[in-house]
Amino acid sequence: MPADPETSLALAAAVQRLAKWTGAAVPPSPATVVSIARRLEIAAHAEAERAVRRVREEGQDWAAVASLLGVDALPCHVNDPARLAFDYCAGLARPPDFDRPRFLWDCPACGQTIADHGPADSPARSQRGHTGGCERLLADVAEWERRTPR
Repeated sequence: MPADPETSLALAAAVQRLAKWTGAAVPPSPATVVSIARRLEIAAHAEAERAVRRVREEGQDWAAVASLLGVDALPCHVNDPARLAFDYCAGLARPPDFDRPRFLWDCPACGQTIADHGPADSPARSQRGHTGGCERLLADVAEWERRTPR
């Protein structure tokens, strides 16, 4: 997804400032720009993950996250924007469940850290860690069942 002109201008200015702060030549070489832009990308991704964690804690589902990330407007070959949003946030699988990526967030209803395995399955199976009878989990399951064709 291409950046809007204001974002592109801000990024170019940030690259110039970081180059100057690190003692690189100004204007920086293309290799320096690649290195600095990648560091900014990693920092921006981490900030987006922190914000997504808060959005999930507020009760928004992965479809809403997809919209916030702008991945719901990608070309039609993307079948499941919610899954794409989850994959963007969860990244590669981590131990101990190397075969199942997860995204951690704190449930405000039960106070537990939730290992969210994504939108493809019922929240009862994909959100691990809720306490028994958690109101948030019950609401998420009810909403998932309402939207899922039988």
